[in-house]
Amino acid sequence: MAKVSVNDPSARGQVLDLAQCSRSLCGILRMQSKYPEASETLTESRGQFFKIGHVLDAAECSENLDGIVC
Repeated sequence: MAKVSVNDPSARGQVLDLAQCSRSLCGILRMQSKYPEASETLTESRGQFFKIGHVLDAAECSENLDGIVC
């Protein structure tokens, strides 16, 4: 992923869209029993949410990761 300035509202929106899409992809991977890929995707999504300050979304990713790992 290219580096973007999270101070730029347009860039923040792009990162948010990417993080939300990644989180949705994780759900699909989990349904396909592709747990390592789901975990990796969700970890990346969590990092993107933290990057733009969406702490609640990042926490939800962490909670979902717990369900994959356990």
